[in-house]
Amino acid sequence: LARAFDHMFDRLEQSFNAERQFTSDASHELRTPISVIRGYAEMLDRWGKNDEKVRDESIAAILKEADSMQRLVEQLLFLARGDSGRQTLTISRVDLTAVMQEICEEMRMVAPARTFVMPDSEPVYAQGDAGMIKQAARILTDNAMRYSPEDERITLRAFRNEKGESCLSVQDNGAG
Repeated sequence: LARAFDHMFDRLEQSFNAERQFTSDASHELRTPISVIRGYAEMLDRWGKNDEKVRDESIAAILKEADSMQRLVEQLLFLARGDSGRQTLTISRVDLTAVMQEICEEMRMVAPARTFVMPDSEPVYAQGDAGMIKQAARILTDNAMRYSPEDERITLRAFRNEKGESCLSVQDNGAG
């Protein structure tokens, strides 16, 4: 009985530590874009009223950071819903090729300085929740952008592996 309690307390402590680390990481991830937005807003207030270049640069940076924060908040909500059991899945036949093509086009608009490649391929179907699959692929693509040099290309694709399983892939040449 004592070992069972010890084991239970160890698991609780690990859970609390993981939650504490997650909260710390999330706070850190939000702190940076908020600081950038604040800095550019202050620069706008001081010099942007009369300097069109400063104004345009500040607005572009603020929009970029706001998009970054929005993605992070969406990811946090996704995790919170999953942890609470409130995430409902709508399972259907999903064309992974179409999902990856859509993400590739979105990323080309969001980050026009980056090179996103999607080789032509036949439709690859899988059973799953289209929204969740797209969310996972977006997270992988966002990580590829974050952890690879700007001049490196990012390749998105959907394919069937040697076992005939439907797969999707985000490939970069960054760290990790």
